[in-house]
Amino acid sequence: MNQSRRVLIFCSCFVLLLLSPLLAILSLSAYGRFDEWRYRPASEFSEARWKKPDLKYRYSVLQEVIDHQIQPGMTASNVKSRLGDPDSFADGGWQYEARRSGWHFLDWQGGGLVIRFSEQNIVVAAKRNHWIDYTIIRTSPSSESLARRLFRWTRI
Repeated sequence: MNQSRRVLIFCSCFVLLLLSPLLAILSLSAYGRFDEWRYRPASEFSEARWKKPDLKYRYSVLQEVIDHQIQPGMTASNVKSRLGDPDSFADGGWQYEARRSGWHFLDWQGGGLVIRFSEQNIVVAAKRNHWIDYTIIRTSPSSESLARRLFRWTRI
């Protein structure tokens, strides 16, 4: 009786060890799908939620912001009152960061909204920005040029 109990416990532990990676993968995949559903592209823009900043919400409304919220000819102060302070200054304009929804095992990329201004602080263009972090990909100085050649098409 005691021997059969040990075998049962050993087999149970073995099965759990084999199934735990599968269970983890399935759980993360389910979370990713739920997160993508939760942040599906929205047609409503909320200034409060944008300014919070909820980066995944920002990603879901990027096209709405580009098409309807930021118009060429707006002043920088109007943009700042609607979207808040920019997260950074990139590509000759203001950068508002955004993050893709879902779970991504390796996510070395990002982006958001870039707004370019004229010298008179008038909006010239608003567009999506996409970047890849080459410092993570790089393992040696020679591989940086390879990474740049492979991923140069990603700058939108």
